[in-house]
Amino acid sequence: PAFHAGGVIHFVLNNQVGFTADPVDAFAGAYCTDIFKQLGVPIVHVNADEIEACWTATRFAWAYRKQFGKDVVIDLLGYRRWGHNEGDDPTFTQPKLYEKVRPHAVPADVYAEKLKAAGVTAAELEAIEKAYADELAEAFEIAQKGITTKAKGEKATASKTETMAEAGMVKKVVSAWSDQPKDFVINEKVGKVVDERIAMLSGEKPLNWGAAETAAYGCLLQEGISVRMTGQDVQRGTFSHRHAVLVSAADGSKWNVLNSLGAKGATASFYNSALSENAVMGFEYGYAHARSKDALYAHARSKDALVVWEGQFGDFANGAQVVIDQFLSSAETKWGQTNHLTLLLPHGYEGQGPEHSSARLERFLQLCAEDNMRVVYASSPAQIFHLLRRQAKSSVKKPLVVMTPKSLLRNPAAVSPVSELLNGSFMPVIADSVDARNVKRVVLCSGKVYYDLLARREADKRSDVALVRVEELYPWPAAELTKVLGGYKSKDVYWVQEEPRNMGAWSHVREYWNEEWGYLHYIGRPASASPAVGTTVRHNAEQKALVDEVFGDSAQGRKVA
Repeated sequence: PAFHAGGVIHFVLNNQVGFTADPVDAFAGAYCTDIFKQLGVPIVHVNADEIEACWTATRFAWAYRKQFGKDVVIDLLGYRRWGHNEGDDPTFTQPKLYEKVRPHAVPADVYAEKLKAAGVTAAELEAIEKAYADELAEAFEIAQKGITTKAKGEKATASKTETMAEAGMVKKVVSAWSDQPKDFVINEKVGKVVDERIAMLSGEKPLNWGAAETAAYGCLLQEGISVRMTGQDVQRGTFSHRHAVLVSAADGSKWNVLNSLGAKGATASFYNSALSENAVMGFEYGYAHARSKDALYAHARSKDALVVWEGQFGDFANGAQVVIDQFLSSAETKWGQTNHLTLLLPHGYEGQGPEHSSARLERFLQLCAEDNMRVVYASSPAQIFHLLRRQAKSSVKKPLVVMTPKSLLRNPAAVSPVSELLNGSFMPVIADSVDARNVKRVVLCSGKVYYDLLARREADKRSDVALVRVEELYPWPAAELTKVLGGYKSKDVYWVQEEPRNMGAWSHVREYWNEEWGYLHYIGRPASASPAVGTTVRHNAEQKALVDEVFGDSAQGRKVA
Protein backbone atom coordinates (compact mmCIF):
# COMPACT_ATOMS: atom_id res chain seq x y z
CA PRO A 1 0.00 0.00 0.00
CA ALA A 2 2.91 2.40 0.54
CA PHE A 3 3.73 2.66 -3.14
CA HIS A 4 0.47 1.83 -4.88
CA ALA A 5 -0.30 4.34 -7.61
CA GLY A 6 -3.27 2.57 -9.18
CA GLY A 7 -1.16 1.24 -12.01
CA VAL A 8 1.42 2.87 -14.27
CA ILE A 9 1.34 3.02 -18.07
CA HIS A 10 4.89 2.56 -19.36
CA PHE A 11 5.57 3.92 -22.86
CA VAL A 12 8.82 2.53 -24.27
CA LEU A 13 10.02 4.63 -27.21
CA ASN A 14 11.96 1.84 -28.84
CA ASN A 15 14.31 3.11 -31.57
CA GLN A 16 16.15 -0.26 -31.67
CA VAL A 17 19.54 1.33 -31.04
CA GLY A 18 21.36 2.55 -27.95
CA PHE A 19 23.85 5.40 -28.37
CA THR A 20 25.76 3.11 -30.72
CA ALA A 21 24.89 -0.33 -29.30
CA ASP A 22 22.77 -2.94 -31.06
CA PRO A 23 19.91 -4.61 -29.12
CA VAL A 24 21.94 -7.80 -28.74
CA ASP A 25 24.55 -5.82 -26.81
CA ALA A 26 22.01 -4.25 -24.46
CA PHE A 27 19.77 -7.14 -23.36
CA ALA A 28 19.38 -10.87 -23.74
CA GLY A 29 15.67 -11.23 -24.49
CA ALA A 30 13.71 -10.94 -27.71
CA TYR A 31 12.28 -7.60 -26.57
CA CYS A 32 13.65 -4.86 -24.34
CA THR A 33 10.37 -5.04 -22.42
CA ASP A 34 10.91 -8.68 -21.32
CA ILE A 35 11.88 -7.40 -17.87
CA PHE A 36 8.20 -6.53 -17.30
CA LYS A 37 7.17 -10.18 -17.65
CA GLN A 38 7.93 -10.69 -13.97
CA LEU A 39 5.05 -8.33 -13.14
CA GLY A 40 2.44 -10.42 -14.92
CA VAL A 41 0.99 -7.42 -16.77
CA PRO A 42 0.05 -6.85 -20.43
CA ILE A 43 2.87 -5.91 -22.82
CA VAL A 44 1.68 -4.52 -26.16
CA HIS A 45 4.15 -4.33 -29.05
CA VAL A 46 2.99 -1.86 -31.70
CA ASN A 47 4.46 -0.48 -34.92
CA ALA A 48 5.09 3.23 -34.34
CA ASP A 49 4.34 3.90 -38.04
CA GLU A 50 0.78 2.65 -37.53
CA ILE A 51 -0.81 5.69 -35.87
CA GLU A 52 -4.25 4.17 -35.40
CA ALA A 53 -2.73 1.00 -33.92
CA CYS A 54 -0.82 3.17 -31.45
CA TRP A 55 -4.07 4.95 -30.54
CA THR A 56 -5.86 1.63 -30.04
CA ALA A 57 -3.04 0.35 -27.83
CA THR A 58 -3.15 3.53 -25.75
CA ARG A 59 -6.91 3.32 -25.27
CA PHE A 60 -6.54 -0.30 -24.21
CA ALA A 61 -3.86 0.66 -21.69
CA TRP A 62 -6.02 3.37 -20.09
CA ALA A 63 -9.04 1.06 -19.92
CA TYR A 64 -7.01 -1.81 -18.41
CA ARG A 65 -5.44 0.44 -15.77
CA LYS A 66 -8.83 1.91 -14.87
CA GLN A 67 -10.45 -1.52 -14.61
CA PHE A 68 -7.72 -3.43 -12.76
CA GLY A 69 -5.44 -0.78 -11.25
CA LYS A 70 -2.36 -2.49 -12.68
CA ASP A 71 0.57 -1.55 -14.90
CA VAL A 72 0.50 -1.77 -18.69
CA VAL A 73 3.50 -1.65 -21.03
CA ILE A 74 3.37 -0.27 -24.58
CA ASP A 75 6.45 -1.02 -26.69
CA LEU A 76 6.46 1.53 -29.53
CA LEU A 77 8.71 -0.09 -32.12
CA GLY A 78 10.14 2.67 -34.26
CA TYR A 79 13.50 4.02 -35.31
CA ARG A 80 15.75 7.02 -34.82
CA ARG A 81 16.15 8.93 -38.08
CA TRP A 82 19.28 10.77 -36.96
CA GLY A 83 22.06 9.94 -34.54
CA HIS A 84 22.05 10.15 -30.77
CA ASN A 85 22.58 13.90 -31.11
CA GLU A 86 22.92 16.47 -33.86
CA GLY A 87 26.61 15.74 -34.41
CA ASP A 88 26.34 11.96 -34.40
CA ASP A 89 26.32 9.79 -37.54
CA PRO A 90 24.59 6.40 -36.99
CA THR A 91 25.97 4.97 -40.23
CA PHE A 92 29.28 4.51 -38.41
CA THR A 93 27.81 1.69 -36.32
CA GLN A 94 24.48 0.62 -37.97
CA PRO A 95 25.10 1.04 -41.74
CA LYS A 96 22.64 -1.62 -42.92
CA LEU A 97 19.82 -0.37 -40.70
CA TYR A 98 20.23 3.19 -41.94
CA GLU A 99 20.17 2.08 -45.56
CA LYS A 100 16.49 1.35 -44.80
CA VAL A 101 15.85 4.33 -42.50
CA ARG A 102 17.07 7.11 -44.83
CA PRO A 103 14.49 6.63 -47.63
CA HIS A 104 11.67 5.67 -45.25
CA ALA A 105 8.82 8.18 -44.89
CA VAL A 106 8.26 9.67 -41.43
CA PRO A 107 5.13 8.52 -39.51
CA ALA A 108 3.23 11.74 -40.27
CA ASP A 109 3.71 11.23 -44.00
CA VAL A 110 2.85 7.51 -43.76
CA TYR A 111 -0.43 8.34 -42.02
CA ALA A 112 -1.16 11.24 -44.37
CA GLU A 113 -1.01 8.90 -47.35
CA LYS A 114 -3.32 6.48 -45.56
CA LEU A 115 -5.82 9.29 -44.88
CA LYS A 116 -5.68 10.48 -48.49
CA ALA A 117 -6.46 6.94 -49.62
CA ALA A 118 -9.47 7.03 -47.30
CA GLY A 119 -10.74 10.25 -48.93
CA VAL A 120 -9.27 13.03 -46.78
CA THR A 121 -8.25 16.01 -48.93
CA ALA A 122 -4.85 17.67 -48.95
CA ALA A 123 -6.46 20.93 -47.80
CA GLU A 124 -7.99 19.22 -44.78
CA LEU A 125 -4.64 17.70 -43.86
CA GLU A 126 -2.93 21.06 -44.22
CA ALA A 127 -5.53 22.65 -41.90
CA ILE A 128 -4.96 19.94 -39.28
CA GLU A 129 -1.19 20.44 -39.44
CA LYS A 130 -1.53 24.21 -39.16
CA ALA A 131 -3.87 23.97 -36.17
CA TYR A 132 -1.43 21.70 -34.38
CA ALA A 133 1.56 23.92 -35.24
CA ASP A 134 -0.32 26.97 -33.96
CA GLU A 135 -1.12 25.15 -30.72
CA LEU A 136 2.56 24.31 -30.22
CA ALA A 137 3.64 27.88 -31.01
CA GLU A 138 1.16 29.28 -28.49
CA ALA A 139 2.36 26.90 -25.81
CA PHE A 140 5.98 27.80 -26.54
CA GLU A 141 5.23 31.52 -26.27
CA ILE A 142 3.51 31.00 -22.91
CA ALA A 143 6.46 28.96 -21.67
CA GLN A 144 8.91 31.65 -22.74
CA LYS A 145 6.99 34.29 -20.81
CA GLY A 146 6.99 32.09 -17.74
CA ILE A 147 10.76 31.71 -17.52
CA THR A 148 12.28 33.45 -14.52
CA THR A 149 15.89 33.63 -13.41
CA LYS A 150 16.73 33.84 -9.73
CA ALA A 151 19.33 36.47 -8.97
CA LYS A 152 22.65 35.14 -7.77
CA GLY A 153 22.68 34.81 -4.00
CA GLU A 154 18.94 35.45 -3.72
CA LYS A 155 17.37 33.56 -0.85
CA ALA A 156 13.78 32.61 -0.28
CA THR A 157 12.28 34.56 2.58
CA ALA A 158 9.67 33.51 5.09
CA SER A 159 8.40 34.59 8.43
CA LYS A 160 9.78 32.78 11.46
CA THR A 161 8.21 29.36 11.77
CA GLU A 162 6.62 28.67 15.14
CA THR A 163 7.69 25.22 16.33
CA MET A 164 6.85 25.28 20.04
CA ALA A 165 4.19 22.81 21.15
CA GLU A 166 1.35 23.56 23.51
CA ALA A 167 1.28 21.60 26.75
CA GLY A 168 -2.09 20.17 25.80
CA MET A 169 -0.65 18.76 22.58
CA VAL A 170 2.08 16.91 24.45
CA LYS A 171 -0.53 15.53 26.85
CA LYS A 172 -2.46 14.14 23.90
CA VAL A 173 0.71 12.43 22.68
CA VAL A 174 0.98 10.87 26.16
CA SER A 175 -2.62 9.68 25.84
CA ALA A 176 -1.86 8.12 22.44
CA TRP A 177 0.93 6.05 24.00
CA SER A 178 -1.28 5.16 26.97
CA ASP A 179 -4.44 4.10 25.10
CA GLN A 180 -3.43 0.58 24.19
CA PRO A 181 -6.01 -1.19 22.00
CA LYS A 182 -8.14 -3.87 23.60
CA ASP A 183 -6.66 -7.38 23.37
CA PHE A 184 -3.34 -5.95 22.10
CA VAL A 185 -0.50 -7.81 23.82
CA ILE A 186 2.60 -5.67 23.93
CA ASN A 187 6.08 -7.21 23.95
CA GLU A 188 7.52 -7.04 27.47
CA LYS A 189 10.66 -5.12 26.44
CA VAL A 190 8.73 -2.78 24.20
CA GLY A 191 6.27 -2.20 27.02
CA LYS A 192 9.10 -0.81 29.14
CA VAL A 193 10.01 1.57 26.32
CA VAL A 194 6.41 2.78 26.13
CA ASP A 195 6.19 3.25 29.91
CA GLU A 196 9.44 5.19 29.87
CA ARG A 197 8.21 7.33 26.96
CA ILE A 198 5.05 8.22 28.85
CA ALA A 199 7.13 9.21 31.88
CA MET A 200 9.41 11.35 29.70
CA LEU A 201 6.56 13.20 28.00
CA SER A 202 4.88 13.68 31.38
CA GLY A 203 7.97 15.49 32.64
CA GLU A 204 9.04 12.77 35.06
CA LYS A 205 12.27 12.04 33.19
CA PRO A 206 14.32 13.84 30.52
CA LEU A 207 13.40 13.08 26.92
CA ASN A 208 15.53 10.83 24.77
CA TRP A 209 15.67 11.06 20.98
CA GLY A 210 12.86 8.57 20.29
CA ALA A 211 10.44 10.31 22.63
CA ALA A 212 11.15 13.76 21.16
CA GLU A 213 11.04 12.59 17.54
CA THR A 214 7.70 10.80 17.88
CA ALA A 215 6.34 13.75 19.88
CA ALA A 216 7.15 15.98 16.90
CA TYR A 217 5.08 13.71 14.67
CA GLY A 218 2.25 13.56 17.18
CA CYS A 219 2.07 17.35 17.51
CA LEU A 220 2.13 17.85 13.74
CA LEU A 221 -0.77 15.43 13.34
CA GLN A 222 -2.84 17.43 15.81
CA GLU A 223 -2.29 20.49 13.63
CA GLY A 224 -3.64 18.68 10.58
CA ILE A 225 -0.23 17.94 9.08
CA SER A 226 0.23 14.38 7.83
CA VAL A 227 3.42 12.40 8.44
CA ARG A 228 4.71 9.84 5.95
CA MET A 229 7.92 7.88 6.50
CA THR A 230 9.45 5.05 4.51
CA GLY A 231 12.66 3.03 4.79
CA GLN A 232 13.60 -0.52 5.61
CA ASP A 233 12.98 -0.49 9.37
CA VAL A 234 11.16 2.76 10.06
CA GLN A 235 8.25 1.40 12.05
CA ARG A 236 10.52 0.20 14.85
CA GLY A 237 13.67 2.04 13.82
CA THR A 238 16.92 0.29 12.87
CA PHE A 239 18.25 0.90 16.37
CA SER A 240 14.95 0.17 18.11
CA HIS A 241 14.29 3.74 19.15
CA ARG A 242 11.10 4.82 17.34
CA HIS A 243 8.44 2.14 17.92
CA ALA A 244 5.89 4.16 15.96
CA VAL A 245 4.08 0.96 14.96
CA LEU A 246 3.90 -1.82 17.55
CA VAL A 247 3.31 -5.51 16.90
CA SER A 248 1.13 -7.62 19.18
CA ALA A 249 3.01 -10.47 20.80
CA ALA A 250 -0.20 -12.53 20.67
CA ASP A 251 -1.32 -12.41 17.04
CA GLY A 252 1.08 -10.13 15.12
CA SER A 253 -1.50 -7.40 14.63
CA LYS A 254 -0.14 -3.86 14.39
CA TRP A 255 -0.89 -0.69 16.33
CA ASN A 256 -0.08 2.62 14.66
CA VAL A 257 0.31 4.55 17.90
CA LEU A 258 0.16 8.13 16.62
CA ASN A 259 -2.48 7.79 13.92
CA SER A 260 -5.31 8.49 16.37
CA LEU A 261 -3.97 12.04 16.80
CA GLY A 262 -4.64 13.09 13.22
CA ALA A 263 -6.86 16.15 12.85
CA LYS A 264 -8.45 17.53 9.66
CA GLY A 265 -7.85 14.24 7.86
CA ALA A 266 -4.12 14.06 8.68
CA THR A 267 -2.63 10.58 8.82
CA ALA A 268 0.47 8.94 10.28
CA SER A 269 1.97 6.51 7.78
CA PHE A 270 5.12 4.53 8.64
CA TYR A 271 6.00 1.99 5.96
CA ASN A 272 8.80 -0.54 6.10
CA SER A 273 10.16 -0.79 2.58
CA ALA A 274 12.48 -2.92 0.49
CA LEU A 275 16.20 -2.24 0.69
CA SER A 276 16.13 -0.46 -2.68
CA GLU A 277 17.25 3.07 -1.88
CA ASN A 278 17.05 4.39 -5.44
CA ALA A 279 13.48 3.17 -5.97
CA VAL A 280 12.10 4.16 -2.58
CA MET A 281 13.79 7.56 -2.28
CA GLY A 282 12.78 8.31 -5.86
CA PHE A 283 9.15 7.52 -5.05
CA GLU A 284 9.26 9.68 -1.92
CA TYR A 285 10.78 12.55 -3.89
CA GLY A 286 7.85 12.35 -6.29
CA TYR A 287 5.36 12.06 -3.44
CA ALA A 288 6.84 15.09 -1.66
CA HIS A 289 6.81 17.07 -4.90
CA ALA A 290 3.14 16.28 -5.48
CA ARG A 291 2.39 17.34 -1.92
CA SER A 292 4.34 20.55 -2.48
CA LYS A 293 2.14 21.41 -5.44
CA ASP A 294 -1.32 20.31 -4.34
CA ALA A 295 -3.16 17.48 -2.61
CA LEU A 296 -3.17 14.78 -5.28
CA TYR A 297 -4.05 12.01 -2.90
CA ALA A 298 -7.48 11.65 -1.33
CA HIS A 299 -6.05 11.09 2.14
CA ALA A 300 -3.43 13.82 1.82
CA ARG A 301 -5.23 17.09 2.22
CA SER A 302 -2.41 19.21 3.62
CA LYS A 303 0.32 20.44 1.30
CA ASP A 304 2.48 20.81 4.41
CA ALA A 305 2.85 17.08 5.06
CA LEU A 306 6.17 15.90 6.44
CA VAL A 307 7.54 13.31 3.99
CA VAL A 308 10.57 11.37 5.25
CA TRP A 309 12.90 8.72 3.89
CA GLU A 310 15.23 7.08 6.38
CA GLY A 311 18.32 5.06 5.55
CA GLN A 312 18.90 1.87 7.50
CA PHE A 313 22.42 3.23 7.88
CA GLY A 314 23.35 6.63 6.49
CA ASP A 315 25.77 5.39 3.87
CA PHE A 316 23.01 3.29 2.30
CA ALA A 317 21.91 6.53 0.63
CA ASN A 318 24.76 5.78 -1.81
CA GLY A 319 22.29 3.55 -3.64
CA ALA A 320 20.13 6.59 -4.39
CA GLN A 321 22.89 8.97 -5.47
CA VAL A 322 21.17 9.58 -8.81
CA VAL A 323 18.05 10.85 -7.04
CA ILE A 324 20.16 13.07 -4.77
CA ASP A 325 22.30 14.53 -7.58
CA GLN A 326 19.76 14.84 -10.39
CA PHE A 327 16.70 15.85 -8.38
CA LEU A 328 17.02 16.58 -4.67
CA SER A 329 19.91 19.02 -4.84
CA SER A 330 19.42 20.62 -8.25
CA ALA A 331 15.76 20.50 -9.33
CA GLU A 332 14.99 24.01 -8.11
CA THR A 333 17.88 25.52 -10.08
CA LYS A 334 17.24 23.44 -13.21
CA TRP A 335 13.46 23.52 -13.37
CA GLY A 336 12.21 25.82 -10.62
CA GLN A 337 10.83 22.70 -8.95
CA THR A 338 10.67 22.88 -5.16
CA ASN A 339 10.55 19.86 -2.89
CA HIS A 340 10.49 19.29 0.86
CA LEU A 341 11.60 15.66 1.18
CA THR A 342 13.45 14.94 4.44
CA LEU A 343 16.29 12.40 4.62
CA LEU A 344 17.20 10.90 8.01
CA LEU A 345 20.65 9.32 7.75
CA PRO A 346 22.17 7.53 10.78
CA HIS A 347 25.74 8.79 11.13
CA GLY A 348 28.46 8.57 13.73
CA TYR A 349 31.80 6.88 14.44
CA GLU A 350 31.37 4.06 16.97
CA GLY A 351 33.64 1.32 15.67
CA GLN A 352 31.12 -0.33 13.33
CA GLY A 353 33.43 -0.22 10.34
CA PRO A 354 33.61 1.52 6.94
CA GLU A 355 30.07 0.64 5.80
CA HIS A 356 28.17 1.58 8.96
CA SER A 357 29.78 4.78 10.19
CA SER A 358 29.39 7.61 7.70
CA ALA A 359 26.35 9.02 5.88
CA ARG A 360 28.88 10.84 3.67
CA LEU A 361 28.12 14.30 5.06
CA GLU A 362 30.75 15.79 2.80
CA ARG A 363 28.89 14.78 -0.35
CA PHE A 364 25.75 16.61 0.66
CA LEU A 365 27.72 19.70 1.66
CA GLN A 366 29.50 19.71 -1.70
CA LEU A 367 26.08 19.87 -3.36
CA CYS A 368 24.99 22.89 -1.33
CA ALA A 369 24.66 26.19 -3.20
CA GLU A 370 22.06 28.82 -4.07
CA ASP A 371 20.10 28.05 -0.91
CA ASN A 372 19.04 24.72 -2.45
CA MET A 373 18.60 22.61 0.68
CA ARG A 374 19.21 22.35 4.41
CA VAL A 375 21.85 20.10 5.96
CA VAL A 376 21.71 19.55 9.71
CA TYR A 377 23.64 17.48 12.25
CA ALA A 378 21.42 17.83 15.31
CA SER A 379 22.75 16.84 18.72
CA SER A 380 19.78 16.84 21.11
CA PRO A 381 16.20 15.52 21.32
CA ALA A 382 14.75 19.04 21.55
CA GLN A 383 16.65 20.03 18.43
CA ILE A 384 15.19 17.20 16.34
CA PHE A 385 11.71 18.04 17.67
CA HIS A 386 11.91 21.66 16.55
CA LEU A 387 13.75 20.81 13.33
CA LEU A 388 11.12 18.36 12.10
CA ARG A 389 8.33 20.75 12.98
CA ARG A 390 10.11 23.59 11.20
CA GLN A 391 10.50 21.43 8.10
CA ALA A 392 6.80 20.56 7.99
CA LYS A 393 5.44 24.01 8.80
CA SER A 394 7.80 26.32 6.92
CA SER A 395 6.34 28.19 3.96
CA VAL A 396 9.69 27.84 2.17
CA LYS A 397 9.95 24.30 0.84
CA LYS A 398 13.47 22.89 0.72
CA PRO A 399 14.88 19.37 1.01
CA LEU A 400 16.27 18.60 4.47
CA VAL A 401 19.19 16.22 5.07
CA VAL A 402 19.73 15.20 8.69
CA MET A 403 22.64 13.28 10.14
CA THR A 404 20.87 11.27 12.86
CA PRO A 405 22.38 9.43 15.85
CA LYS A 406 22.98 5.81 16.73
CA SER A 407 24.70 5.52 20.12
CA LEU A 408 23.26 8.88 21.18
CA LEU A 409 19.81 7.32 21.12
CA ARG A 410 20.66 5.83 24.50
CA ASN A 411 23.36 8.17 25.76
CA PRO A 412 22.17 9.47 29.16
CA ALA A 413 23.79 12.82 28.40
CA ALA A 414 21.90 13.27 25.12
CA VAL A 415 18.57 14.22 26.65
CA SER A 416 16.30 17.27 26.87
CA PRO A 417 13.67 18.38 29.39
CA VAL A 418 10.11 18.32 28.08
CA SER A 419 9.98 22.06 28.73
CA GLU A 420 12.25 22.59 25.71
CA LEU A 421 9.46 21.29 23.48
CA LEU A 422 7.14 23.97 24.85
CA ASN A 423 9.63 26.80 24.41
CA GLY A 424 12.26 28.01 21.98
CA SER A 425 12.98 26.85 18.46
CA PHE A 426 15.62 25.05 16.44
CA MET A 427 19.04 26.61 17.05
CA PRO A 428 21.53 26.61 14.12
CA VAL A 429 24.35 27.16 16.64
CA ILE A 430 24.35 26.18 20.32
CA ALA A 431 26.66 28.24 22.51
CA ASP A 432 28.46 26.78 25.52
CA SER A 433 27.46 27.61 29.08
CA VAL A 434 31.00 27.88 30.44
CA ASP A 435 32.15 31.31 31.63
CA ALA A 436 33.62 33.00 28.56
CA ARG A 437 36.16 34.81 30.73
CA ASN A 438 37.88 31.49 31.50
CA VAL A 439 37.99 30.21 27.92
CA LYS A 440 41.42 29.78 26.35
CA ARG A 441 40.41 27.41 23.55
CA VAL A 442 37.25 27.54 21.45
CA VAL A 443 36.10 24.29 19.83
CA LEU A 444 33.50 24.04 17.09
CA CYS A 445 31.95 20.66 16.37
CA SER A 446 28.78 18.91 15.25
CA GLY A 447 26.85 15.86 16.36
CA LYS A 448 28.08 12.92 18.39
CA VAL A 449 31.68 14.02 18.91
CA TYR A 450 30.36 16.83 21.13
CA TYR A 451 29.41 14.28 23.77
CA ASP A 452 32.84 12.64 23.62
CA LEU A 453 34.43 16.03 24.18
CA LEU A 454 31.94 16.97 26.89
CA ALA A 455 32.62 13.74 28.81
CA ARG A 456 36.35 14.39 28.70
CA ARG A 457 35.96 18.01 29.80
CA GLU A 458 33.83 16.99 32.75
CA ALA A 459 36.22 14.18 33.69
CA ASP A 460 39.16 16.60 33.63
CA LYS A 461 37.11 19.32 35.36
CA ARG A 462 38.15 21.82 32.71
CA SER A 463 36.44 25.19 32.26
CA ASP A 464 38.90 26.73 29.81
CA VAL A 465 37.60 24.91 26.70
CA ALA A 466 34.36 26.11 25.11
CA LEU A 467 32.40 23.54 23.08
CA VAL A 468 30.23 25.29 20.49
CA ARG A 469 27.89 23.12 18.44
CA VAL A 470 27.25 23.98 14.79
CA GLU A 471 23.93 22.22 14.23
CA GLU A 472 22.94 23.61 10.83
CA LEU A 473 25.79 23.33 8.36
CA TYR A 474 23.84 24.71 5.42
CA PRO A 475 22.64 27.36 5.06
CA TRP A 476 25.82 28.38 6.87
CA PRO A 477 24.90 30.14 10.16
CA ALA A 478 27.29 33.08 9.80
CA ALA A 479 25.27 35.53 11.90
CA GLU A 480 24.89 33.09 14.78
CA LEU A 481 28.60 32.23 14.74
CA THR A 482 29.57 35.90 14.68
CA LYS A 483 27.50 36.46 17.81
CA VAL A 484 28.83 33.41 19.68
CA LEU A 485 32.49 33.70 18.72
CA GLY A 486 32.47 37.41 19.44
CA GLY A 487 32.02 36.58 23.11
CA TYR A 488 35.44 34.92 23.42
CA LYS A 489 38.82 36.61 23.65
CA SER A 490 40.66 33.64 22.16
CA LYS A 491 41.09 33.87 18.40
CA ASP A 492 42.41 30.33 18.02
CA VAL A 493 39.37 28.29 17.01
CA TYR A 494 39.45 24.52 16.49
CA TRP A 495 37.15 22.58 14.18
CA VAL A 496 36.88 19.05 15.59
CA GLN A 497 35.31 16.14 13.73
CA GLU A 498 35.29 12.34 13.82
CA GLU A 499 35.43 11.90 10.07
CA PRO A 500 38.72 11.81 8.13
CA ARG A 501 40.09 15.15 7.03
CA ASN A 502 38.92 14.71 3.41
CA MET A 503 35.40 13.89 4.60
CA GLY A 504 32.90 15.32 7.06
CA ALA A 505 32.33 19.07 7.27
CA TRP A 506 35.95 20.32 7.40
CA SER A 507 36.26 21.48 3.79
CA HIS A 508 32.82 23.09 3.99
CA VAL A 509 33.63 24.93 7.22
CA ARG A 510 36.95 26.14 5.82
CA GLU A 511 35.19 27.43 2.69
CA TYR A 512 32.76 29.54 4.71
CA TRP A 513 35.20 30.64 7.41
CA ASN A 514 35.31 34.36 8.18
CA GLU A 515 38.82 35.51 9.07
CA GLU A 516 37.38 38.04 11.48
CA TRP A 517 36.40 35.12 13.72
CA GLY A 518 40.05 34.16 14.19
CA TYR A 519 42.45 31.43 13.07
CA LEU A 520 40.84 28.11 12.22
CA HIS A 521 42.57 24.85 13.16
CA TYR A 522 41.67 21.24 12.31
CA ILE A 523 41.56 18.34 14.76
CA GLY A 524 40.38 14.96 13.55
CA ARG A 525 41.41 11.87 11.68
CA PRO A 526 43.90 12.21 8.82
CA ALA A 527 42.73 11.91 5.21
CA SER A 528 41.64 8.39 4.33
CA ALA A 529 40.30 6.48 1.34
CA SER A 530 37.92 4.61 3.65
CA PRO A 531 35.36 6.40 5.83
CA ALA A 532 36.38 4.40 8.89
CA VAL A 533 38.70 1.65 10.10
CA GLY A 534 37.58 -1.95 10.35
CA THR A 535 38.36 -2.79 13.97
CA THR A 536 36.93 -1.48 17.21
CA VAL A 537 40.36 -1.43 18.86
CA ARG A 538 41.83 0.84 16.22
CA HIS A 539 38.70 3.01 16.20
CA ASN A 540 38.91 3.54 19.95
CA ALA A 541 42.58 4.47 19.70
CA GLU A 542 41.85 7.04 16.97
CA GLN A 543 38.91 8.49 18.88
CA LYS A 544 40.96 8.84 22.05
CA ALA A 545 43.77 10.51 20.12
CA LEU A 546 41.55 13.25 18.69
CA VAL A 547 39.95 13.91 22.09
CA ASP A 548 43.41 14.01 23.68
CA GLU A 549 44.52 16.53 21.09
CA VAL A 550 41.66 18.84 22.00
CA PHE A 551 42.42 18.83 25.72
CA GLY A 552 46.13 18.09 25.75
CA ASP A 553 48.90 20.67 25.76
CA SER A 554 49.89 19.50 22.27
CA ALA A 555 46.65 20.59 20.62
CA GLN A 556 47.90 22.35 17.51
CA GLY A 557 45.62 21.36 14.67
CA ARG A 558 46.17 23.09 11.35
CA LYS A 559 46.08 26.87 11.24
CA VAL A 560 44.23 28.47 8.36
CA ALA A 561 44.71 32.22 8.12
